[in-house]
Amino acid sequence: MDKNQKCILCNSDNTILQWKNVRGYRVRKCLDCSFLFLDEIKSEQELEEFYSENYFMASYARNETDLVSAAKKQTILSEAAEYAKLIRNHNPQAVSVVEIGCSWGYLLYNLQNFEYSVKGYELSKTTANAGREQLGLDITSGFFEAQIDQFDVLILRHVLEHVPDPQDILSKIYDSLTKGGLFILEGPNLDSISSKLFGQNVSWVAPPEHVSFPNFRSLVIAGEKLGFKCIYKSTRRGRGISIFHQALLNSVGLFFGGKENAKNNLGGINDNASNPNINKLKKFVLKAVSFLDFLSSPIHPFLRQALLEEEMLIVFKK
Repeated sequence: MDKNQKCILCNSDNTILQWKNVRGYRVRKCLDCSFLFLDEIKSEQELEEFYSENYFMASYARNETDLVSAAKKQTILSEAAEYAKLIRNHNPQAVSVVEIGCSWGYLLYNLQNFEYSVKGYELSKTTANAGREQLGLDITSGFFEAQIDQFDVLILRHVLEHVPDPQDILSKIYDSLTKGGLFILEGPNLDSISSKLFGQNVSWVAPPEHVSFPNFRSLVIAGEKLGFKCIYKSTRRGRGISIFHQALLNSVGLFFGGKENAKNNLGGINDNASNPNINKLKKFVLKAVSFLDFLSSPIHPFLRQALLEEEMLIVFKK
């Protein structure tokens, strides 16, 4: 691959090879904005086929028939309240809220309780249809297209790392916001302690599904280049993943000769292992890890303040 391959975020050709082999893929780093990205990326057509035909992002739901009760789980209610507070604090006049990559719409479903008019966009046709039918939400399946000066708030959660052309979607988001509108961006934090300790072995460096690996610096540069002002930055513990879980994942991966082999033998963190005895051991170890995470809870506010927790949250204003 050409050593001068351009950065997919800032378009600079000042890039180098950062990691030679991550699950068979090479990862490049932009020396101008610090963005990391794959040097072989799915086309938009391949991406649409993957998510439309083979992918159901059942976040917080065990199956597609349980979405109403799943949307009322306390974890989701708390997340919606957190987003509503962000919106009220930074754009109290906001009425319309849109989420791109909304899955089956669990966040939007609950934001309605705060008197927002909501709309979603979701690439997976199966998932979008489930949200429309079971939650009664306005969800459009397919790629998001710019709608000039239409929305007060646009939310992008754990989506940017999947997008082959982040420049394009950020530009469309900017154009679609009203003046003073908010863009709330959430995703994995490559500046976290886990990333610093485990590098390319951290769980969200996961090609080919994840095609880029953002950090605060790269995203703030990209946003300000478009005309956004960064008005808030924070981090938080990942979705069920802490630094202790990351350490466990890496240790188990080494034992089984790779994370994919470990997953084949043990299942995902929230799944049962096929062997009953191994499953008992797995549950015990996960409880121990959760206890360690609980003991470390007093330091989480300091990690959050230092922007070192597992997930990043950035609020931009147009």
